[in-house]
Amino acid sequence: MGRLILITNDDGIDAGGIRQLAETAKAFGEVWVVALESQRSGKSHSVTYLEPLYVRERPGYMDGVKAYECSGVPVDCVRVGIHLLGRKPDVVLSGINSGYNISGDIQYSGTAGAALEAAFWGIHAIALSQANLDYHPVTDRYLRELIGEYIDKPLPQNTVWNINFPGCAPEDCKGVKHGCAVSQDDFYTDSFTCKTLGDGTVEYTVVPGRNWHGSEGTDLGAVCDNYVAVGTVTNVR
Repeated sequence: MGRLILITNDDGIDAGGIRQLAETAKAFGEVWVVALESQRSGKSHSVTYLEPLYVRERPGYMDGVKAYECSGVPVDCVRVGIHLLGRKPDVVLSGINSGYNISGDIQYSGTAGAALEAAFWGIHAIALSQANLDYHPVTDRYLRELIGEYIDKPLPQNTVWNINFPGCAPEDCKGVKHGCAVSQDDFYTDSFTCKTLGDGTVEYTVVPGRNWHGSEGTDLGAVCDNYVAVGTVTNVR
């Protein structure tokens, strides 16, 4: 029996990143996509259990790919996907996310959350992210090569591969750094704007900020230095 691959993301089933991932993954096995009907970034490892999930098949999504869209959050897509497949897939690929999943951002990431859910089920998983979905020549250059290298590469229990592609021009990319540690450097510099509404409620809006300087040997350090960063993320159990 050939390899059975389940693909999901947190940007939604029509995002360019998941379509690129599914198209590339067809070279490695039978591909099923179960992904969100719309954007659900920042949902981490949350799960829907107090309300129904709604799943709809997407005929014609992509040649050679069975696809379904799902309400809920990324973790739900993995759980529903196992049910739809009738068995656990051989591998779960999550992404390709728009925006890095590195350093402290990993704990909020729905992309990483879906991969880590697969690890809960004992399924080999890879999370993949890039700087943005509108410019991805480095992803184009290395995606197939790295899937081929890591799709069967052994992992410790409850651990997933995490791959991040830098957003630089291809001629500026210095290659791939393997074995990157999750950066412990201060990554977030978020702040808030505040506005008091007519009824006295205070409206807070996040102003995102990031520290783009990472220590040598870390995921943050690698992408800041224009390398593809490959490392592992371990689940809580």
